[in-house]
Amino acid sequence: MTITISALTFDAIIGLLEVERIAAQQVIVDCRIEYDYHAQNFIDYVEIITLIETTLKTQQFELLEEALRYLETVLHKTFPNITVH
Repeated sequence: MTITISALTFDAIIGLLEVERIAAQQVIVDCRIEYDYHAQNFIDYVEIITLIETTLKTQQFELLEEALRYLETVLHKTFPNITVH
């Protein structure tokens, strides 16, 4: 089963520069998540979207690379049977 998230858009603080840390800027997320679907391991895409948005808004990362690594870790901990692309 594949979950595709396209153009998930919200505002979050990401950046190293002082000006980037003052006001939130638009973030657009695209990702593809694969998992073996069985009735017992159904994954609700709304839970994934909420996790991505909440994480990026609350953590206020300095680097996009840090944000992506952290998101991958959190997604795997929350949904251990997924592969993120």
